[in-house]
Amino acid sequence: MGKIQKVIGRNVKEIRTQLGLTQQVLAEKADISIPFLAQIESGTRNPSLDVIEKLASALDRKAYQLLIEDTERSMDRRSTISNYSNDLRKELTKLIKQIEKKHLSGG
Repeated sequence: MGKIQKVIGRNVKEIRTQLGLTQQVLAEKADISIPFLAQIESGTRNPSLDVIEKLASALDRKAYQLLIEDTERSMDRRSTISNYSNDLRKELTKLIKQIEKKHLSGG
């Protein structure tokens, strides 16, 4: 078994279980058979790029997220959270300024 095969299988299974999906539901959403999904998750079958895209879509992820190892995915999550935090800070600052302006104008 290749390393990438194992990584894909681990990621698919982890995300599927996090989402509370059964193999049957994910297989139906991705339009693949349950045995094929089980083999992908166990790292014994190598999915084509088309299947990786189908699985990613069914899991509401980008295809590359199924290809990166856990530590890299954690770093990806942290940068996403960081980006959201910056956007959130900007949005909150904007709202506070609007509230202050309304309060100071007596409105």
